[in-house]
Amino acid sequence: MEDGVVYDNAAVSFSDGEATLEGVVLKLAISDPGHILTVDIASILEDRDTEVPVSPADAYKLQISQQPAATIYGNYDDEPAGLGTIILVTLDEFDNPSASGLVQEQLVTVTIENDGSSGSDALIGGTTQVDMQSGTATFDNVNIDKEGEGYTLRFSSGSPVALQQVISDAFDIENIDDLSEFNVALADSTATIYEFLEFGLDITGALGSNGQAISGLVNVIVTSDEEGVIHNLDVDFTGGAAGLILALETVVAHALTVNVSGVNNDETINVTVSEDLSEFAVSVDPEQQYAAFPFDLFITGAIDRDGDNITGFTNVVVVSTIDGEVHNDDADFHLDGDATIIIALSEDTHTLTVSVEGVTHDQEIIGLDIAENVSGFLTS
Repeated sequence: MEDGVVYDNAAVSFSDGEATLEGVVLKLAISDPGHILTVDIASILEDRDTEVPVSPADAYKLQISQQPAATIYGNYDDEPAGLGTIILVTLDEFDNPSASGLVQEQLVTVTIENDGSSGSDALIGGTTQVDMQSGTATFDNVNIDKEGEGYTLRFSSGSPVALQQVISDAFDIENIDDLSEFNVALADSTATIYEFLEFGLDITGALGSNGQAISGLVNVIVTSDEEGVIHNLDVDFTGGAAGLILALETVVAHALTVNVSGVNNDETINVTVSEDLSEFAVSVDPEQQYAAFPFDLFITGAIDRDGDNITGFTNVVVVSTIDGEVHNDDADFHLDGDATIIIALSEDTHTLTVSVEGVTHDQEIIGLDIAENVSGFLTS
């Protein structure tokens, strides 16, 4: 049959110039102005046109007029991925849009046809059943809880009219699973943490939500349950690893909560802060000291952080506000934690800061007057 020809029959019987054409089929629904049918009868010179409005047949099947996107992205928060807006329409058997016959509530249900996830089956959630309104169903709150490739959806409606089902195009779901994580530990697990003394904290295996190792400057917040926030700075990560230097002042057990920006879950490490018992006293001979003339500086009662006397050769540093560093060498400490060192200063009023290795806090001698050295003799 030629294109556009809807009836071609050479055996039509006429009676008194009239005939009935049976079996003419018009599949495309057009109501206004309708189909224009041109009737051509052999042996009659002129054709005749007639207008035939065609209404759609009853709703017969479902069709997806707006498919899910080819790739649907979550946001790495372990929440189901929303599938966006999916729109269905009803068609008659000739593919004309039709709501004819849908005189009652016509529910359309969506289910997973092909499960693209690995492991256990994915679950579909949200609004998975809607009512056809005038031959259109809109699903805009459907989600799937697992990543996967090649998902398809089945849409079905069986009451009151049994409509032919339809399967969606295939699509992939990415970025649901939050893969972010990290580990935290003391840089030296055997070290004792003392009040006010700096200690190291190592972060390793830090992964972003996409499972890639974190690198570059990333904010890290460390909070003590006893002291509040003790660190809130950007830290330079390399391959998911970074180190922090911290200090605590409260002698108690602390729970440190570590938050790394871009990682969904925090980590907690427990540390115990011990009292720092280290101390010493420092003094000089009360007699007048003279410029460039060596004199004794006495260190007494030096004990370490655990309260034990410092003994043996231990480094001592002495810094003057006038002369700068005037001593940086080992001193021989006796069993009682005492030692004597010899220094010399210029003429002026000095403040001396004395540091002993193993003692946290320095000691000062303030206002030490060094007089002019006028000693000498003549020769002839």
